[in-house]
Parts: sequence; structure tokens; C-alpha cells
Amino acid sequence: MKIRTLLGLAAIGGVAYAHNKRGGEWTLDGIKGTLRDLFSGAQEKVRSFADQAKDEIGGEAQNFGTSQSSGYGVGSDLGYSR
Repeated sequence: MKIRTLLGLAAIGGVAYAHNKRGGEWTLDGIKGTLRDLFSGAQEKVRSFADQAKDEIGGEAQNFGTSQSSGYGVGSDLGYSR
């Protein structure tokens, strides 16, 4: 069986599981609602992950800007001693 087929079956199974857990009706509108809920939940998780990454990058950029030396060597901030 192809990987693509396995991923498709896993996606269908995941939607069916979420739909049963949600208690939705087995109609086209009910399944659309489940898909919308799953998609919006995934978007929220990606947004929170992106916000967390921005915060961490911003904090590291501030720390980098305030540091005086990189700690690699004597003579240069980059650690090259010529």
C-alpha cells in the first residue's frame, strides 16, 4: 500500500473519530462542522506556536544585542584573533 493511501485513510479515520467524539450527526453539514472545528483548532495551535517562537526569538535578540563578547576568544567579538 502506498504511503499516500495510508495517510489518506488515517486522515479519514481521524475525522471519523473526532466526529464520533464530538457527537455530530452523520450528515454532510455535520461532517463539515467537524472539519471546520478541526481546522480552526489546528490554526489556533499553529498561531500559538508562532507567537511563542516570536517571543523567544525577540528575547534572544535582546540578549544578543546586549552581550559584549561571544566568548570564543580574545581580540575580536567573533572569536578571530589575528
